[in-house]
Amino acid sequence: MNVSIKWSFGLILVWAVFSLASCKKEPPIERVSICPKGNYVQITSSLSLPDYTLTFSTQKQIDDFSIDYPECVDLSKFWVYIDGASIRSLEGLSQLTEVRGLDIINTYTLENLHGLENLTSVLGRVLIRGNQGLKDLNGLSGFTSLGIFIENNPALTSLRGLENLTAAGLKIVGNESLENLEGLENVQSIGTLEIYENDALLNLKGLKNIVSIGVLKIGDNNALRSLEGLENLEFISSITIRDNDRLTSLAGIENVPVIGRFFYIERNAALTNLDALHNLTALGSPSTTGYPSISLSIEGNTALGDLRGLNNLTSIGGGRLFVGDNAVLRSLSGLDNIDPATMTGIELMDSPQLTTCHVKSICDFLSNTESSNYITISGNAVGCRTRVEIEGACEQ
Repeated sequence: MNVSIKWSFGLILVWAVFSLASCKKEPPIERVSICPKGNYVQITSSLSLPDYTLTFSTQKQIDDFSIDYPECVDLSKFWVYIDGASIRSLEGLSQLTEVRGLDIINTYTLENLHGLENLTSVLGRVLIRGNQGLKDLNGLSGFTSLGIFIENNPALTSLRGLENLTAAGLKIVGNESLENLEGLENVQSIGTLEIYENDALLNLKGLKNIVSIGVLKIGDNNALRSLEGLENLEFISSITIRDNDRLTSLAGIENVPVIGRFFYIERNAALTNLDALHNLTALGSPSTTGYPSISLSIEGNTALGDLRGLNNLTSIGGGRLFVGDNAVLRSLSGLDNIDPATMTGIELMDSPQLTTCHVKSICDFLSNTESSNYITISGNAVGCRTRVEIEGACEQ
């Protein structure tokens, strides 16, 4: 193996005593690094990179690793990069149990992750990106909790391999053949779940046992028709559902009574109603300081005919209400029961058929608000064009 070891400033003394002697048995007095020769190791002092990085760019490097260092199992100080078009198998890394971080990127013939079954701990996160032939994630069965980014793997059809996860942070982006989320059936809690630009994704089946999510973002999934798969979800801190062109329903989150911060429903061209939100009673505070943030945004849903699914919503947590650019929306009925004391502003804009804005919550908010700082009303049909028009309708 051709190797060069680059020493960073300030690490020479550390490297003199740091060794993975446990990886390769040596006489007690002689201390060696993990790669005394070869081009595996780079030592950096950049604040944006770990101190030690271990890069595999060829299949031979992977195959030789288990031969040269058969007892090397713990790479918890190393961020491991697997980055090479010719890499087709990870079997040569089968002894590894722990790494600081793991990137598997830019491979062409790697179809699965077999060889990583003994990995049980990643101190940072796992990134799987741009692997042209990767079909599933088999090989990651050793993890029960994990932060993982799965991005731009065009042949990936399944998340099988993650069945042992019970807690996770997930970013699933740009996997054009992924139709469902099977493989995540045992996950119960997720810190952040981002699902974007998966053109074949039909539903969220595979998430059936999740009861809590911190941040949920679902966007630009052109085949997604519903949120089916989230039926057991009980709590979400924040939700953004945006630019899903075929999403006709929010069915799947009907059992969520409270959203901890904010809820954005934006530019879902086929969404016709919000009926699945009938159990939603409250949104929490979207921010703690400064200009009040939007708690509830319903924007650019060109087929949305009514808001009646929000009939049981009583609080938006001290944030602003934004309803705008909904082409066929005629009425704000459904927002009647929001306590105006929980709103700091309203924006009703650019909905050309919106004629009925004088629902109780809006009327009460306008009657109790002297300042117009956080009130914007424009671009709607007669009856909702201005604050004066709405207040006049409220008095009738």
